[in-house]
Amino acid sequence: KKVDLAGTPILTYTVASRRMDDEALSWFVDNTVTKAMLAVRGVGAVSRVGGVTREIRVELDPARLLALRATAADVSRQLRQIQQEASGGRADVGGAEQSVRTIATVQSAAEIGAMEIALADGRRIRLDELATVADTVAEQRSAALLNGKPVVGFEIVRSRGAGEVDVAEGVHAALAK
Repeated sequence: KKVDLAGTPILTYTVASRRMDDEALSWFVDNTVTKAMLAVRGVGAVSRVGGVTREIRVELDPARLLALRATAADVSRQLRQIQQEASGGRADVGGAEQSVRTIATVQSAAEIGAMEIALADGRRIRLDELATVADTVAEQRSAALLNGKPVVGFEIVRSRGAGEVDVAEGVHAALAK
């Protein structure tokens, strides 16, 4: 019978390495493999399964904010004005899950910690004096296993109108390179 595969993965691969940790392997899939696969004619999307995502976590100190008469919204608003942003997942704030932003123009936790935040009374304070800033990985929401061992996987979705066989052949050739 005829099956419509549009929007669903037509190929799934896993990647493992003895020399790379989860973060390096995830970066390799996100940066190198995904770019190569998206250049293949007919590939509509590539999504990573498993692995980890780097994040710079900013945990505000409520007592310090209160003492300086600042709010989390004030800090967030100033970071938003300074930084490029994108969706960054979810965080647990006071027992409730909230969405978070990804701040993409900093290279390290120390760099974002050194940013100055203006207080309501006109004073300026470094972010790392209001918060703990750490370079870490995001909470893992998916995992990929091969023979019971953790790996990083990626799925290929064809674009509308492309043939599955042609896309598969193009992907195999790109992976061989």
